[in-house]
Amino acid sequence: MRITRALRSVADRFLRKEEAVGSNPTGSTMILEKAIRVERRYWVVNRSPERLLRLALMLFVLGIATAVLMPSFFAPNAEGATTNKTVQGVVYDQFSDGLLGADVTVEIWGGYWPEQTVLRTSQSTVTDSSGYYEVTINSNFWDPHNTISVTVVYGSDQTTRSVEADGAQYQTVDVSINLTIPELGAAGMVIVTMATVCVFVALRRALVSTRRE
Repeated sequence: MRITRALRSVADRFLRKEEAVGSNPTGSTMILEKAIRVERRYWVVNRSPERLLRLALMLFVLGIATAVLMPSFFAPNAEGATTNKTVQGVVYDQFSDGLLGADVTVEIWGGYWPEQTVLRTSQSTVTDSSGYYEVTINSNFWDPHNTISVTVVYGSDQTTRSVEADGAQYQTVDVSINLTIPELGAAGMVIVTMATVCVFVALRRALVSTRRE
């Protein structure tokens, strides 16, 4: 920088002197151009390594920060579970009645956030007379923010509900399933017709008996 300033100062003095005497400032212009070339050479030779060193230092610091922060941000077990977790709930049909005898499978899915693609554990049970189910997940196989997937199968009908695991020991996941009403075939139609006739005859006899009395 000192050399560049000195050359610029000399060029400026020559330029002012030649302008004062009214001569063509060709010499000063040449000196100024030489000063510019020297300045550029100075920056390439002396300043470029300094800039490269700063850039390398910045990249090094950025790499260290990435190595420290990224694993903790994306880790699948950033908040490890400390207790077993009980997943419970009631399976309802389309009429909001508890469904007896439904097969329930509870799965815990983990992995690096936000994708939960690793199956950590799976447990199955059957609902009781009120539609209630319950399974207990060991603390080694679940963590907060994992995905709890509850699949209900009843006959040919199936449904799945997925929720995010909270940090509590107990978590309720109710599931509703729409059951398919079976269509009546020819035999079914005959049974329904016979039942209707029987009901009609019974009602008629009851009415006749009431009139006689």
